Order: sequence, then structure tokens, then C-alpha cells
Amino acid sequence: MSTGIFEKIEPLVDGNSKLRAPQRETFLALSKAAKSGEHREVGIVLPVGCGKSGCITLAPFAFKATRVLVVAPGVPIASQLHDDFDPTNPSCFYLKTAALNGRTYPEPVEIRGTSTNKGDLEEADVVITNIQQLQGEENRWLNSLPNDFFDLILFDEGHHSVAATWENLKTHFPSASIVNFSATPLRADGQKMAGEIIYSYPIFRAIQEGYVKRLKALVL
Repeated sequence: MSTGIFEKIEPLVDGNSKLRAPQRETFLALSKAAKSGEHREVGIVLPVGCGKSGCITLAPFAFKATRVLVVAPGVPIASQLHDDFDPTNPSCFYLKTAALNGRTYPEPVEIRGTSTNKGDLEEADVVITNIQQLQGEENRWLNSLPNDFFDLILFDEGHHSVAATWENLKTHFPSASIVNFSATPLRADGQKMAGEIIYSYPIFRAIQEGYVKRLKALVL
């Protein structure tokens, strides 16, 4: 069973100087969205370099989730996100920012190949994986997990979330709230990222506050 930490603990966000402005503002926007319940699926748009991974680690607290699924488009990003959640890792976001004061932290587990079993997932507060692990009609994870196993799904690089595999995942967990995070809400094929965009951090603010360098436009 999960520890219920996302329901029990309020992270230190407001006034936390170790958090970036878009991280604090994203948490506020998600908290409001969770309370209103107006949209099952919402979107967050953040330029690269503005702390998207940190926003993802704080999002479960905004929703007071029971168990969370975090889906990345590939293995490297999934591994990075696991490190951000993992309190045994020195680069853990909660440790770096003192967002959680105390000794209690979410229990993360990563789906990777055949090394993870269902029992590991049942003990976890947050499950991190790459989308390839959840593909296929006979996928062992989707076939073995009940439809209410997750009550929150977070998609990193959420502009991919309109693809068929991602849609199947949303359908399998019909009661889960969904948050898409992306720097580019439009796909290469012109499709828009799914969900109501509730927060977008402007690129000019990101430049002003030093999160990204000045951009140079190129005509191709």
C-alpha cells in the first residue's frame, strides 16, 4: 500500500526561495485545478530550463494523490525523473529545495524491463516509466493493474500525449486526473497538446529571470 504522503503533507512552496518562480506558480495553478475539478486533463507549458522536472515532483501534492503514474517519452528522461523523486539520491528535488522538511518522502519505483513486479508498484507512492513499457495490446502492466490503481497521471513532454498509446493509457485509468507538461504544446504534425492549458510561463519572463539564454531566430 502507498503511504498516502501526498495527502498528508503540504510541501514548502510559498516563500521557498530555492524554488523557481514557474515552479511555485505551477503548483498554485495545479492546486486550483485540483480543487475545482472542472477539467480531468490539464496542461502546463514551461520553456526548457524553467524547472519542469521539479514541477512534476510537486504536482502530486497539489492533487493530494494516492498513487501517481509519471510517464516519460524515453528512458533517459524517466531515469532523471526517478532521481528527482528518490530521497536516496543526492540530486533528489525534495532535498535540493527543502520542499519537504522531515524524514518522510514519497516512495518511488521505476518500471524497467522485467526487474519490477506488481508488488513493487503496490508499495509505491509514485511509479515512473517510459511510454514504451506500456505499449502493446497484451501489455502485462495494463492487463494486471486495476482501473483505479492510479488517481493521477503526469505526462512529461505532454505534446506526445495525443498519440494512440497515450490515449490507451488514459482510457485504462478512467478516473485518474491527467497533467501534461511540455515546452512545445504543438506536435510536429500540428496537433495540439491534449487538455486545458491552465498555466504557461512566457519565454520573455524566462529570459528576464535568467532561466534561459536569449533566443536567436533562424529561417529554414
